[in-house]
Amino acid sequence: MPHVDREFSLASRSEGRGSAEVGSLQLSEELVAEVVESDAIVVATPMHNLSVPSALKAWIDHVVRPNVTFSYSGDKMVGLLSDRPVFVVLSSSGNQWAADEPDFLRPYLRAMFAAMGILSVEFFGLSRRLHPETGNVTAADAMSILAASAPTISHDAIHALWSQFW
Repeated sequence: MPHVDREFSLASRSEGRGSAEVGSLQLSEELVAEVVESDAIVVATPMHNLSVPSALKAWIDHVVRPNVTFSYSGDKMVGLLSDRPVFVVLSSSGNQWAADEPDFLRPYLRAMFAAMGILSVEFFGLSRRLHPETGNVTAADAMSILAASAPTISHDAIHALWSQFW
């Protein structure tokens, strides 16, 4: 995921939407359209240094845009999108995503989705179990790992989506 560029930044500060043919603004327009048209959003991400990895941060920078997905009311961000379920799968190589572990990823993602008007965000951790002989996760093991990690889901739409697979 490319990061936003100079043209994107200049267009984001202007009153209009800018020219989508210039720089990363075209990609941003496409990503915003995907979010707007979605019924649900699924994000799979590791935690890097207690926060989001660079590629996910770049995606957020592309879709959380003033006068496109949010506006300002005084000094507050007001979301312009309708709520929809967001399902965030957090991967780990051993951490069980304990409540007492330092974590800036979940509050940050909640804040960024809320800025756009999306409040229904669910998280669950997926710990990687390695094959004892190869040190890899096999395709056959992947589905059993997912099934064993099935989260308790409070949002009806996410529950319906998840239930299709289990």
